Amino acid sequence: MQKFSFIIIFIVAIVLAFGGEEFPVLIKVSSRKQLKEVQKIVNYIEDFSPETGNVKAYVNSDSYAKLALLGYNPVELVDTSARNAEYAINHPEDVMYHNYSELSSWVHNLATSYPSIVKIDSLGPTVEGRWIWAVCITDNPDLDEYEPEFVYISTIHGDEPVGTELLIWLCDSLTQKYGADTQITAIVDSLELWIIPMMNPDGNAHGTRYNANSVDLNRNFPVPDGVQGNDGTYTTQPETDAMMQFLSQHQQTMTVNFHTGAVLVNYPWDFDTIRAPDDSLLINRSIAYSSLNPLMYSGYFPQGITNGFDWYEVDGSMQDWDYHQGNGPHLTIELNDVKWPDDSYLPGIWDDNYASMMHLLKLALTGIHGIVVDSLTDEPVQAQIWFDDVGRWVNNQLPVGDFHHQMLAGTHSITVIADGYYPERISDISLSTDSSSVWLTIRLVPADTIFFSNFETDDGGLNTVSFDFYQDWEWGIPAMIAPDIFDSIPGGEKLWCTKLSGNYSDSSQSRLVLDVDLTEKEHAALIFDEWYRFQSINWAYSPAVAHDGGRIFVATETDTTQIKPPWGYICAASEYNWQIPEGDSIFADDEPGTPWHKALFQLDDFCGQNISIIWDFGASNRNTQLGWYIDNIAVVSPGSSLGVACNIDRAMKISLITSPNPFNSKCRIKVTAADYELPIILCITDISGRIFKKFAITMTDYEFVWDAYEIPAGVYLISAEDKYGKVDRRKTILVK
Repeated sequence: MQKFSFIIIFIVAIVLAFGGEEFPVLIKVSSRKQLKEVQKIVNYIEDFSPETGNVKAYVNSDSYAKLALLGYNPVELVDTSARNAEYAINHPEDVMYHNYSELSSWVHNLATSYPSIVKIDSLGPTVEGRWIWAVCITDNPDLDEYEPEFVYISTIHGDEPVGTELLIWLCDSLTQKYGADTQITAIVDSLELWIIPMMNPDGNAHGTRYNANSVDLNRNFPVPDGVQGNDGTYTTQPETDAMMQFLSQHQQTMTVNFHTGAVLVNYPWDFDTIRAPDDSLLINRSIAYSSLNPLMYSGYFPQGITNGFDWYEVDGSMQDWDYHQGNGPHLTIELNDVKWPDDSYLPGIWDDNYASMMHLLKLALTGIHGIVVDSLTDEPVQAQIWFDDVGRWVNNQLPVGDFHHQMLAGTHSITVIADGYYPERISDISLSTDSSSVWLTIRLVPADTIFFSNFETDDGGLNTVSFDFYQDWEWGIPAMIAPDIFDSIPGGEKLWCTKLSGNYSDSSQSRLVLDVDLTEKEHAALIFDEWYRFQSINWAYSPAVAHDGGRIFVATETDTTQIKPPWGYICAASEYNWQIPEGDSIFADDEPGTPWHKALFQLDDFCGQNISIIWDFGASNRNTQLGWYIDNIAVVSPGSSLGVACNIDRAMKISLITSPNPFNSKCRIKVTAADYELPIILCITDISGRIFKKFAITMTDYEFVWDAYEIPAGVYLISAEDKYGKVDRRKTILVK
């Protein structure tokens, strides 16, 4: 009884001492289980060292008392950040930090001073009506060009303003040195750089982590697996909505958001133990940043980097949502141990990070780049480009039709899919180093339609087949239980899915059938839009298996054959799937199936026959999810008219590749023109049109090294022409 009384007195004393304000504490844990327990109690974790078990977290009086009661012995820390924040907010004229008013003035002054390379925009107003400013720096800010995009973001947490100052200084450096510094000039001429210095101006104005609705914006983004974020709601804030809309409208080759509270680079995923599809690239680019920052590189994480979940789990982070929906690398970079340090530390932090920031901008120019156009008109085409060996996709961007994706050294294949066109697969795209680049022009052939339905007026003539247990395939309008499904259905409101009202059934045995006549076709392909979320893969098995999932196969008069997309299925069905035989390859798990994307299956092996295309879905007898959603089913063949065929030959049989790009003085140029009308005129000019080299090529395969040591650094255009006009063009960048 005496012991119980002592605990009550202790808790009351804590409440009286600290009230309801947040304050930092140091806790020690001995296991991941304890870390997870602590994470449920504290307001938020700011830093964690797996090596020492030290956790720096922010708590209030209640959570402090709970930690003490459980024996974690929290030690209150001096809140240096809060003290510095209070001084900066009350004495803006005495510190280097920019408040919202000063930032607004700086943004407009920058655009006025450098109108030829700067434009400004706003993502929208915050809860309290402040604007989230965005600065674009590029050589032609009012034009859409064949350029990769890069996005720097800071201060999603209002009390972490160091990144704001670094991004202001980066803008000043790029604008003031443009035209004088060859490296900076090349970057500005070749990249569309977007800088959002302060994502949470309301929180910054009040010196708090949260927005004006007391929500942590970095726990407020949709989680890839569909669960609630750590903010405990599915409701997104105005700042979150604005950032989601902005990032969805841009196809950035990399996004970086700056935080403070630690010194390291954090890469996806934050929400799950599973490694991201581009895990090797994310690690490579993280090290590319940390290795140029000695303080970061020598920190308590090896090489100064960590996988987000390995550090500590976060549900609802911006980096997970952005990487999930856009598939470009997104890194969260922690710049300083103190969230809001004294401003005297800012020049040193700038010196530590400047080379790293610039290096990431240069890497944005590497990888596989290109444009997708109509083979007849050369007009840009909206398409999805699948990187087969990664298992991810990117969308190209209209009006110019360009796409950009960083890739590591190796030989890669891509598959290009667009509505109304026959899909194109390009193999043997070689990158010799992790910083090499290739530019492609992809000309898609208009397709003849064998079958198409968006299911708005009817069910498309598809049929269901029932077995012993539940047949879940249904046609109609899905219930509004998952906004990311309902709000973005590609073909309208209606579709086919495994239960319109919600989750599929336990022990589902579901079959959907489409009959197609390919008797007069030599080439054909099945294309459709899909979204799926199934019960998670069981990673405890080796190899991993999935209890729930779907597959597609083709039935002819004599046989049935499973068909696969070029990038393959996720894994194999387990013994507990009621519809699909154990070991068969299936679509499985949740994150890889969302958001909406194209699926492609080649049908050449079945041409000359009547076939049935079958979508089979099966589940185990426990644990269900939202299921499989299918829309815009098309079976197509290459365009059949003679005029199309002639243009196809002309467009598809020339290739112009420059490597490396950017390059230092020497660039290898390869021209391939099989069965092409020779000669081809090759012309190298600068962006003003001044010719530096021009000559005729009389060989179908020609490769040479352009030695540009006598000309200045900059952007150069290499074009191939025949007597009918220009047939290919590449932008190449000379950096000295």
